Amino acid sequence: EREQERERRQAQTMNEELTQPSPPNLPTKPNSEEDNIRHGTITSARWNLLSSMVGGGTLSLPLAFRQIGTGFAAPLLLILIAACVHFTILALISASNASGKKNLEKRGNASLESLSCTAFGPCFYGATMLLVSSVCFFATVGYAVLLRDLLEPLADHLLPPSSPTVGPTLGRNVCMMVAVLLITPLTTLQTLTAL
Repeated sequence: EREQERERRQAQTMNEELTQPSPPNLPTKPNSEEDNIRHGTITSARWNLLSSMVGGGTLSLPLAFRQIGTGFAAPLLLILIAACVHFTILALISASNASGKKNLEKRGNASLESLSCTAFGPCFYGATMLLVSSVCFFATVGYAVLLRDLLEPLADHLLPPSSPTVGPTLGRNVCMMVAVLLITPLTTLQTLTAL
């Protein structure tokens, strides 16, 4: 009887512990530095990058291959560019490891700007930011032009050109700008992981 009573009390105590509400998770500081950190994962970043490259590349490569001309030049050029990108990534990793900065407690804290600062001095921090910004800007322009070319049938249907033209028209550019203005608010979200 005593053992049964003790087992019943232990079961009751465990049940009470499980049913008690846990204290709410209150933020330590309002507007702390943790609020500004994106909480994406490596996997989601890889999928986003892959979908961007496959989407734009799939639509752009046939035209690029056609404009190069000869049959073997395009694949060889593509292999050469891939080798250059691979070498550049390995060089950046090697330079980052050789920079001697051991204050990176968490993954992802190293940046291209900090690497250029270490290698060339503090004046190159701004220059590197300018170069990275210009690469991002021109990639965005490239995607906008690709979007304009994809929207060409819709633009010609909504705003027919006065004469049949091959290049950009006012209607095509208006459709591109409307699409860009609709997409831009999505890129200003606090966290882009959901996209």
